[in-house]
This record gives sequence, structure tokens and C-alpha cells, in this order.
Amino acid sequence: MRTLPESVEDIQPRADRLLTAEQALGEARRIARRDTAVLEIAGHSRLGAPIPVLVLGSAGTLARAAEVREAARELSLGTGGRARWPAGLPAPILFLASNYGNEAAQVEALLQLADLLSRDLEGPRSPYGGALVLIVPLLNPDGRECALRTWTDFPQAPAVGAYGNAYGIQVAREFLYLLEPETVALNQIVTRWHPVLAWEVHEDAVSLGRAHPEPCLAPPTGPCPPDPVESARWRETARYGEAIAEAWRRDGLPHLYRADGRHGWPRLLDTRFEHLAQHPETRFTRAMSLRGVTSFITESTRLPGAVRWEERLRHKVAAGLAVARLAATDAERLLAGVAEVTRSGMEETGFYLLPVERGPAQHGLDLALDLLAAHEIAHAVVRCGDETAVLVPRGQARATTVSVLLDLRASQHQSLVANLGLRVIPSESLSHEDRCAWETAPLTVLPSPSGEPPAGRSAPATGVVAVYGGQGVKDFAAEGILGGVRRALDAADVAHVVIDASMIRDRGALVGVDVLLVPNGDADAILHGSGAASVWHRSPWMVEEAPDGLGAAGAAVVRDFVRGGGLYVGVDAGGARLATSLGITSCRVSRENLGTGLVRFSVDDPDDPVFAGVRGSWDVHGAWREGELLAHVDCEPGLEEYGALLLERGADVTALATLIRPEPVPGVRHLVTEDLPLDAAARAVMTRERYGAGEVLLMTIDPTYRSLSVPAATILLNGLGGRRWT
Repeated sequence: MRTLPESVEDIQPRADRLLTAEQALGEARRIARRDTAVLEIAGHSRLGAPIPVLVLGSAGTLARAAEVREAARELSLGTGGRARWPAGLPAPILFLASNYGNEAAQVEALLQLADLLSRDLEGPRSPYGGALVLIVPLLNPDGRECALRTWTDFPQAPAVGAYGNAYGIQVAREFLYLLEPETVALNQIVTRWHPVLAWEVHEDAVSLGRAHPEPCLAPPTGPCPPDPVESARWRETARYGEAIAEAWRRDGLPHLYRADGRHGWPRLLDTRFEHLAQHPETRFTRAMSLRGVTSFITESTRLPGAVRWEERLRHKVAAGLAVARLAATDAERLLAGVAEVTRSGMEETGFYLLPVERGPAQHGLDLALDLLAAHEIAHAVVRCGDETAVLVPRGQARATTVSVLLDLRASQHQSLVANLGLRVIPSESLSHEDRCAWETAPLTVLPSPSGEPPAGRSAPATGVVAVYGGQGVKDFAAEGILGGVRRALDAADVAHVVIDASMIRDRGALVGVDVLLVPNGDADAILHGSGAASVWHRSPWMVEEAPDGLGAAGAAVVRDFVRGGGLYVGVDAGGARLATSLGITSCRVSRENLGTGLVRFSVDDPDDPVFAGVRGSWDVHGAWREGELLAHVDCEPGLEEYGALLLERGADVTALATLIRPEPVPGVRHLVTEDLPLDAAARAVMTRERYGAGEVLLMTIDPTYRSLSVPAATILLNGLGGRRWT
């Protein structure tokens, strides 16, 4: 029988005994004094903290670092005509930790691992000498510092507010879009070294040690996919999972592992939603897999009382040594996986056209071109007759990444068509004559920007905006809800203040305020405070603060604010559902928990100010759909994060937008598409109505989901400044 921790110190050291970001950097510098380690700074966090990378190898390997980089680049991009990997040249592999600031043991463990590897590599017969190991012990230093502040007073708290960076954005989940400086730094590492393996270290706070008694998990994390290329990467991942599980067995560490990946992790908290896929997005490891990189995660619990601190460290150190040993002694399969994806990508045919349109539309194109360049995606500006376009060939090493970014049909909510409002024309949508003309069109250059501001991106005349950021919203830091709103407002230069329930109850918070924005979240927690039923507040977690909701007094203040002429903007399961509880809307919820992904909806009232500059969208062929828009919905009901509502509009309510249909990724069930209300009056996703002298604007899309969608964020910004009647 395992002996469980007896004290707080056994579970996790006090905050003052954990490494700060500055101390972690100092430890990395100490390790780099050895001949087997070099310290690089990949970039800086949003608050300016350095993001260190330790490059580990024998002295001979480090002397050939430039040769490793060039060979890996040629392998990844299919350039240089190299037929084989140079004999005796170590392959680069990447170990990444602490993109979530509240997963404490990652930092200490990867620095311990770096220390052990750097010492062992000094020997002539090191089992790790056949690899060049890149270790990023702290990708998210701002999140780490936020967690340390929480743990100073509440050492066994989940520190939910430290999931993301300084904005509260999860940096690993938006890797494809490079919106945050931490993600840009990670991409700098990837494009500098082109690793052939990526191991991302995580700590589970929900399932391991609770629903699953085992405290750690080895890959694979799911069954083998049917796609031949993906199944080859899965089998290689399974090989590393077997090595990790064997290391844990030898070390006497209980663990969850099944060679076929059918271990049932993560076990959902609400099993009614097992049919919905979780997190249908291209996070970092998935993005690496698209390049043929063997990429996987390990998990170990951080649930208080489930495992000792020293075990948490041993899980990661033992796994890292196992991965490094296998990669160093048998890298041929890693190299072959990258080479195969590169080769098959270059055999693709066809192309995508991104038409160049002067004026506001060029802003989205400029963003897309920056992204293509950052991901090393080949493209060219060509001119055919009177038209200029960016031509992106499918036949290239990054073909799978190209498909995710540019093919609306294939990737839906992940595509730049949805997220930037970008027009993309697949070559198969052109006539044979036009395809040939574009394929042979001469190169040209992009026209200079017109100087016109991008549509909807300038700051609207909002007046004074208060954003509710108390319990029921900030609890959802894992989803970046409040962070996405703040970033959108900052990007548009919208001055705002973040308030909580106590400030509203004191009445002073809404004095002089014109707009109250209540983001997505949990309306019940906003009204009554975060209760013990929440996964982040139930035992054995230490509660960071007492329940603090609006209560009857705060609810009355909000009603008085709107009745007196204020504008209330409510989003989905937070603000929109709260409006129904406060009685400031005659709408009711007709359906909920549609999932996470893209939906298409009709603009029912195009003259409403919310749609200024946002009149339609592009379809899968690059054809314009006037009066139809795309936006994200977001909920994880299996993890008790409910939402993605539809509204039934009440009397005297103006329907601004109505759901047409969800748009799931083909073959992935992450959105509910059946049993939706047939009556259009019960499929509202955006409404406006009067309440006293004020107005209530509700939307059940998530306009700042992962801060990705420019058109949807524009709708929110317009809504903050555009009143209809008052």
C-alpha cells in the first residue's frame, strides 16, 4: 500500500521554497557552466521575463550544433537534397514544461533532469550522447509568479488564475496562431532547432489521483488513429510510452499505462457528455505531429494528498531519462517519421489562393502572411490579369499545417477563414483554365497598405466600460475567458476597469460607468459565489477565497444600473444566463452545451450597430455569404464547464442573429448537431432589448474564444459602443 503525504510540505513545498522565475534562470545559468550545456534565451514573457532554453549534449555534439540545426532544418523542410541524416550526428529533441503556471513540479523536475543529463554527458560512454536535448524548464514565467503569490497564502490551492500568462491566455493551446510572446518564443525554438521529438510535461488536477487511482500517466493517451501517417506517429509515441512506463515500474512508481491507449483518461466529471470530444484544437503537441514530429505528453497528479512532492519530481525525471536514452540510441524512426511527412507533403497537388484586396481587408491578409512565414510555409505573391493573390502550394513540407490554417472545410474553427475573416480559394474551386493561369502567373509584390483602418478594429466610442472579473468568470482561467476579453479590449484601445462582486455590492463600481460587460463563465457562481461543488473548490483543494457572489444586493445594483440607462452586455453561460436570472431579459435558454467549435449564424438585423464592418463571411470556395457569419462557441460540459447556449427570444426582444447550424470538423464529434430547436425564435445567438432606460445585449457565441476570431471580437467591440435606442 502506498504511503500518502502527511503534511503540507510533503505535498508541495511552501511558496518561498519553490523556484521563482529568476531563480530558475539562475539555476539554468549554473548548469550552463558545464561543457555539456549551453543556455539560450528564446524570448521574453509578456511581462518581460526571459524564457530560457538549455541545450545539452556532449562537448563534441555542442561543437557541431550548427550542423545539427542545418541537418534538422533540411530534414523538416525537404531542402538541400540530403538523402540521409549524417552518420554519427545527434538528433535534436525537445522537453517542454510549465506552460501552465500552476503546475509546480515541472520547473524543479526539468532543471533536475537537465542537471543529471549534463553531468552524465561528460562521460565518454554516456547513454544519452546520441541526442542533443533542448530543455525549456519554464515557458510561462508570468504564470509561475502568479501561482507563487497564491501559494504563499494558500499552499494547497489549485491556483486556477495562474493557468495562463499575464493575460490569462493558455500559451500552448494557441501555438498555431502565435498571439502571445511566450508562444512566439516557443516557435523560435522550433524553427531554430527543428526537433524530431517533443515531450510536453503536464500535471493533472482533475482525473489522476481521483477518478483514476494511479498518480501518473504514460502515453499513448488514446487509441491508434486510422490515418496511416498518423498511426505511424502513434506507434512511435507508444514506443516511448512503453519506455516511460518501464522506467516508472523499475522506480516503483504506480502509473496508468496501456499499450493500446484505451485507459479511459481523462475520466469526465459529468459522464453525460462522453460523446463530445474534448479540446478539439491544434495545441503544441498536435502541431508538432503535423510536421511528423513524435510528440506526446505525460501527466502526473498534483491533487493534494494523492502523491508526495518527491514522487512528482521522480515521475518527470525518470520519464525524461527514459525518453532521452531511447532517442539517443535509436533515433532512426524519429528521423524517418519527419522525412515521411515531409515527403508526402511535397507530393500533394493543388494550391490555395488568398486574393489581395486593398483597404481594410488587407489587414487580415497581412496577419496571415506573418503567420505563414513564422511556420515556414512557402508562398508567393502572383498577378494574373488584373488580380493579385498570394498563392500557397499544397505540395510542400508543411502541407498538413497549411490545410489546418487555410482549409475551412477540413479544420473549421481552427482555420484563418473563420478566425481572420480571410478569403481563401482552393484550387479545385477554380475552372481548369483559371487553375492553369494562376499556376503560371508571374511573381509580383504586395501593394502598399491603403492607410485605412481595419474594419472594426479602431476603438468604438464606448464610454466607460466595466468588465466583471470576479468569481464565476475568473474561475475559468483554464479557458482564458477573462484574458481573451482583456486582450481584445486592449488591442482596440478600449479603456476599461475589471470589477468583482464586492465592488458592485458597494455600488461605487458602476457609478459613472456606461457599459457593464459580463463575459462567459458560470452565472450561478457570479450570482452566489463559487461553491464547494466546483471542481476547483471541492476537497481536497484549499479554497483561495470564501464564496463571493453578487447576492440579492448586487443583483439589485445591476438591475438599477440598466434601468437607469446603462448598457448590459452578457456573454453565453456567464453574462447571458445571468441576465435571465436577474430578470433583465425576457429571453430564456432553449438549448445548452452545444460543445466547442465553429457555428454559422444569420444576421437578422444588419442595421444594428454590432454588425458595423462585419456583414458576411467567406465559404469553403472563397465565395461571399452576405448576412452569414462564423464564430466560436465554447463549453466543456464533461469537465463541468457548461455553456454554448441558444436563446428563445421573448416579447419585445429584437433577434440580431440566429443559428443556422454548427460546423464541426469532419469526423470529429465535438459539436451537437442533432435535436436542435426547429423554431428560429428558439435558436437566437444574439439579442437586444430595452430594460427601463437602458439596453441589454446578449450573445451566446464566445467572441474572444482563445482571442482568435477577429470578426467575432469586432462584434463585441461594436456592441460595447453601439446602442440602438438610448
